[in-house]
Amino acid sequence: MFVSPAAQGAAVLERKSPTREPKPEIEPAKVISFLPRRSLRKTALSIVYTLRVYLIRGPYGEDAVGQEIYRTIQVRGDQSLEDLHYAIFCSFDRELDQSYEYCFGKDPYDRNGARYVCWDTRPGSEVSRKRKVKTAKRCSLDSLTLQEDQLFSYWFGIGEEWMHLVHVLSIEPVEPHEEYPLLIEKVGCPPVADPSAGVKTEGEAKDQRLAQEVLRLLVGEFQMRWRQNVENSPLSRNPRLLSALRRLPAPWLEGVCLKVKLKGSGKRTERIQQLLEHLSVEANLREIWRSLPLPSREMLAWILTEQGGWATILRLSRRYGTDRDISWWWNEGQEPVTPLGMLRFHGLVYVGRTRIGERKYRIAAVPVELRKYLQKIVREPDSMAGSPPLSAGTPDKEGSRTRAESRPSKIVRALPDLWQGLDSLSLRSFLTVCPLRKDTEGLYTRMLGRIRRDSGAFPRSHLQEFLDRMVRGGSRWSRLAAYKFGMSLFGRHFASSACRDESSLIRQWARSLLDERQEELF
Repeated sequence: MFVSPAAQGAAVLERKSPTREPKPEIEPAKVISFLPRRSLRKTALSIVYTLRVYLIRGPYGEDAVGQEIYRTIQVRGDQSLEDLHYAIFCSFDRELDQSYEYCFGKDPYDRNGARYVCWDTRPGSEVSRKRKVKTAKRCSLDSLTLQEDQLFSYWFGIGEEWMHLVHVLSIEPVEPHEEYPLLIEKVGCPPVADPSAGVKTEGEAKDQRLAQEVLRLLVGEFQMRWRQNVENSPLSRNPRLLSALRRLPAPWLEGVCLKVKLKGSGKRTERIQQLLEHLSVEANLREIWRSLPLPSREMLAWILTEQGGWATILRLSRRYGTDRDISWWWNEGQEPVTPLGMLRFHGLVYVGRTRIGERKYRIAAVPVELRKYLQKIVREPDSMAGSPPLSAGTPDKEGSRTRAESRPSKIVRALPDLWQGLDSLSLRSFLTVCPLRKDTEGLYTRMLGRIRRDSGAFPRSHLQEFLDRMVRGGSRWSRLAAYKFGMSLFGRHFASSACRDESSLIRQWARSLLDERQEELF
């Protein structure tokens, strides 16, 4: 157990900011000052990470349920995860320093991925013998190769287990005269642990499981958005292999290396160079071809021989069925299983968007360096013989439909169950685990529809908090829906702030409330 730097006399110093007035509910920016366990050296090329730390679970009492509690912290890239721990520790006004760990699994509840703990992991220690477990104080943020919009979890406490979701908001150059870590936003009062919170009834345990499912759904929405960003980025119809590899996100690049049995360092440039050399050898391409199932071979042969090396996703869908692959963490066991996904997983085909005529289309293209070797392989008489057995997600006998359509993968099957879990989740737990942001607004819209069907099933205090969140942070259409529904529940005073809303549409609606002729419309 560590001794808190805050207990050693560290202070939280207010930063002078005369040019910008803080928001009423947000405290002004503060420098989180503490006694580091090692000397931090500032480098000229250092970058700063803006992280938003949400408190999403903990043994707190009823008074903290439904609050939106988070801290936005800026940390330099050369500072360690231990420094981030102390920054979070001070920003939440905690007093007793306890055990902590960071988890970089497929979702925040997955502890099978990379873990960074506060214990000793030097060679010979007990923790060093466990897979993917390292010491937090020896790991800098730069070494994690974090990306914008990435999510990971931070767990604090041995018996209490306060859980936090850390969202990487931005990665920017460091301010040369600024001191870090820096607390730039503070929303919600830190709750105090409730001794009775550890005793859960059967209903509370079920509610907690549903809350975990909603959190996984939230992470799944992030995952879908990341994938769309990659597949909508520009791609030439005749791409070079090097430029195509550079487009791949880190989990995909590492996953391709593992699939073709390349074990290199964690540096991105070295992985790209290894794949460039490996895929440029005809013997290696033949070995990859033999490992592909028959549907993937047929698709690749059609792209090369009949489409000139590239094809639109629309044509591929019409011929081989819609690609249902939604995998993202290729390096953590979330491997593609569809015909197109298998080709991408082996580094043979790349997906992006290009202009054809006056419109832009998503296409699947084979790099120009690989086409000559692959065309030679697919034209051989026995090229389709000896394929591996069919797996989930590969086409059936008819070839026009994929098994991913008739028998979805485990990930696809899970999504409807998660939506069903959202419909069974209490409003209190929903407000605890799901903050309102642009990427979670769809969840709030769905929950609003459920509330409309039976508003009497929810406590009025929770309804007030839910609608207040939508009014404060939703889009104009969400705010308008919240105003209208809130007025029907709590009266006209609920919509009093609509006259000052930034949206002219909402202001016009609020003015119409003063007109008695419009009363019947609402």
